[in-house]
Amino acid sequence: MKKLQLLAYAGAIALLSTGITACSDDNLTQEVTPSPGYNPETNEVNADFVFNVSTGTGSTTRMSSENVQAAITSSNEVFRGIDNAKLFTYKIRNTDNSGVKDGWHIAYAPTPTPVVKMFDLGNVMGRGSIAPASTDKTKSRRVVELNLPVETNTLLFYGKAIKDGTDVTQGAVDMEISANGNMNANFFRLKKIIADGSDTQTEFLQSETLISAVLNKIIRSSYALPADLTMEGRTIPSGRSVKWQDYVTITRDGTDETKITSIVAKTTEPVYPSGESAPAMKALGEILANTYVTFNTIYVRNSQSELRAGSGPAIKRMMNDLYTTIAAVRDASPTNVEETMAKRLAGVICNNIATCFDTSAGCEWKANSNLKTFTELVDAQVNKIGDDEKFTDFPKTEFNLPYGATILQISYNPTLGISAPEYSYMGAIPTYAMGGSSGSTSAFDPSNWVYAPELMYFGNSPIRVTDATKSTADYPDGTTNWVDNDNSQWSDWTDNSHVKSTTRSVAMRNCINYANALLRMNVKYGTNVLKDNNHQIQYERNNGANEPDNVINVQNAGMFQLTGIAIGGVNRSVGWNFLPRYDATVDGTSGEQKPKFGCMVYDSAIPDGTIPTATGPSGGAASAYNYTLLWDNWDDDLKGSAQRVVYVALEFKNMSGKDFWGMNNLIRKDGTFYITAKLDPDAVSVEGKTAQQVIDDKSLGITWPDTYEMPPYYTTDQATADGDQTLDSKTIKERRVFMQDYMTDVTFVLTENSLKHALVAVPDLRSTQISLGLSVDLKWNKGLVFDDVKLEGGQ
Repeated sequence: MKKLQLLAYAGAIALLSTGITACSDDNLTQEVTPSPGYNPETNEVNADFVFNVSTGTGSTTRMSSENVQAAITSSNEVFRGIDNAKLFTYKIRNTDNSGVKDGWHIAYAPTPTPVVKMFDLGNVMGRGSIAPASTDKTKSRRVVELNLPVETNTLLFYGKAIKDGTDVTQGAVDMEISANGNMNANFFRLKKIIADGSDTQTEFLQSETLISAVLNKIIRSSYALPADLTMEGRTIPSGRSVKWQDYVTITRDGTDETKITSIVAKTTEPVYPSGESAPAMKALGEILANTYVTFNTIYVRNSQSELRAGSGPAIKRMMNDLYTTIAAVRDASPTNVEETMAKRLAGVICNNIATCFDTSAGCEWKANSNLKTFTELVDAQVNKIGDDEKFTDFPKTEFNLPYGATILQISYNPTLGISAPEYSYMGAIPTYAMGGSSGSTSAFDPSNWVYAPELMYFGNSPIRVTDATKSTADYPDGTTNWVDNDNSQWSDWTDNSHVKSTTRSVAMRNCINYANALLRMNVKYGTNVLKDNNHQIQYERNNGANEPDNVINVQNAGMFQLTGIAIGGVNRSVGWNFLPRYDATVDGTSGEQKPKFGCMVYDSAIPDGTIPTATGPSGGAASAYNYTLLWDNWDDDLKGSAQRVVYVALEFKNMSGKDFWGMNNLIRKDGTFYITAKLDPDAVSVEGKTAQQVIDDKSLGITWPDTYEMPPYYTTDQATADGDQTLDSKTIKERRVFMQDYMTDVTFVLTENSLKHALVAVPDLRSTQISLGLSVDLKWNKGLVFDDVKLEGGQ
């Protein structure tokens, strides 16, 4: 993780004026000359608010990098600008109110808040208006005139990067800033991908209802004889009917009649001539029976249920397989009445599939109008779904959700007149190898998917003052010069002071920094062959069958492609200091009033997901970088102990041209799957330190700022508890996976056994017990390194 001084000034701010007057305790007996800009009626002075930036302009095809300004000081990326800017001026005073307390930043929300005034600066800097890496100093600054209250000694700044892209590419945040300075009321809240109570949510739920209804009508296909059927002297009379489910025996739980415990193929025919005993199942009936079992059985392995993919592409592939198998029965030449009934039933099944899917094009979805007519759902159940739309890419394109967010389940509907298995979508996704962690469950509600945060700015600083009048060119250029007290341009300034009657110019002492954490990641192969889970699956499902694992040679190009990344354990809301906060509006009022860390960010804006081919047994080079903005994941309850582990899931597309077995699912060719990894802030290596020393000293591995303090800040009580009052308002130096204004650098490694942990659903990444399939090289620049930790099925 490295300091994100990508805007080299990182937001250096100055407040310039032709004169500022204040009346503070240390100059009451002095004769002073008020500034010409001073207004004694308002006790304010007209001042210039100046940003000093040192960052290149131009365009880039690395849109993900450009959106987060990840390489703005070393490439031609464009500065995105700043809007929604807010500036607060404060008069921090001594606890006994004897005078101003200079040289302090806001460390915690005081009561009452000593805010003097808020400036709504709006769009304070336009896109491309500054060039952080430029030597053109006139272009590196922006001046805004303000009426600055006197005796100001601390400034607080908020801002967003100008948004000219989508929520998917540039994030989405609701920003609430209290105009009266009540910092406890300030929050920045991630937007849900599907907002509660929205038309989009209704459309999403209706889409799941419609797809489920299609599947249910297909598996409930039946055929009734319109006339007597006679072959070789044997007759099945007119009116006799057969359902597809009649070819199997469905067993239900004794205490829950909706729970299916098994589906087994029958060994005798379900329909045959009257007066005869049920004959042994014929060949065509056997195919129908076995197909029904395979299609509708949700396998359970080690008490963990298979997760059945419910995305549009997954169902299309599933239907194409089903159609191919059933069409073979439809097109067969029967040799007896039982096989004729099976053939005709197969024709009905094929016709039902063809009503909703284009069987001449690999079972591509047909328009939703066809599905509505086929299922006969009432208008209120489907009125938000467009007739001309298709579920081709559901739920990704229409709803911006990962394919793995939609998982099918099957139960038994005992309602009179139905009495049949029934598909529906899970409202909460169960996960594998999960015992659950404190405060979380072993299921993830798809409604908790959120967009990544927007690029945000945060400044919290005391001030410098001078009696000399300054122009823009008189200010240091760039972050290094700005924070250097020995810089000659600061020679006639008073550091850590407050506005006085003789003050002419004011500068924000510290820099404005990024308020976000930034994840930079890529992926590579750690071997030249990947093995699937075929041996274990066949052993468990086929009475100890001994088959080898299938092998995929990744020295061949284009075997797998990275298509997205999901980051778990995200707290939806952060407070005035951009640290996780309890938010009753989204967290509810039941339980402990603490941050829940219950959301997941999904980033599908991958600029280039190509994984370079392996060049030998040790693998190959890493893919291009992808960048994801996040919140700091500091947990105040874990101060002094290990901070939160973060789980991530990488989304891949299987482009190997062959199916393979994942954890307990078949991952189809061209299908999407997920592999998880764990980022542990304590499982790192630091040069010259043992593993235990790293665990014991939470500050190791981070290059902490030495010119200013960053959140989280020690409160007075925390400093007292640690036995050192000098820590009050200082940085709590405890590393964590994601830290605001720092970049976490991760290389994920696909190892020989990674595919054995492949899932078709996104797992609950909040859990402390997940089956892991990726090796991780996680490093903070300047020291902290995770050396390809093997995470193959570990906890």
